[in-house]
Amino acid sequence: MHINDQYLRKRNYTFNAHDVEIGDNHIVWGYHYKNKLIAWSKVYQYNNALESVYFAWDSCNMELQLGINSLHHEIAWAKSLGYDFLYIGPGYEVCSKYKAQVEGFEFWDGENWNLDKKTFLELCDRETGINSFKSYQNLIYNAN
Repeated sequence: MHINDQYLRKRNYTFNAHDVEIGDNHIVWGYHYKNKLIAWSKVYQYNNALESVYFAWDSCNMELQLGINSLHHEIAWAKSLGYDFLYIGPGYEVCSKYKAQVEGFEFWDGENWNLDKKTFLELCDRETGINSFKSYQNLIYNAN
């Protein structure tokens, strides 16, 4: 839990019990460096799909780029099992922009699966300033 506690503290996130709860349909990857656990990831297994649902890491090893490298590892693993896709969760705000770096990236735009990375990145930037329903309304109703 030390890694998770540090991860949450550093980002000012609130603890959600479902993040660390491990059920029958969860697969947990542990990532080690110099014989020490420095990150872990949780993948949820549906009937015929996989979704990467949580990742926490020790930020002392930023040069390892654990977030993106673990994601590449999990995508390769999902492909080796015969899955066509690994769902990598929602894309909100600038913290999700890294997802567009993934080969084969698509996002759900509300109507269709969309391959336009530029649009995704613009949406992430646009959503970053939303901190109330009023700011959301202003964004939506004043959009070009």
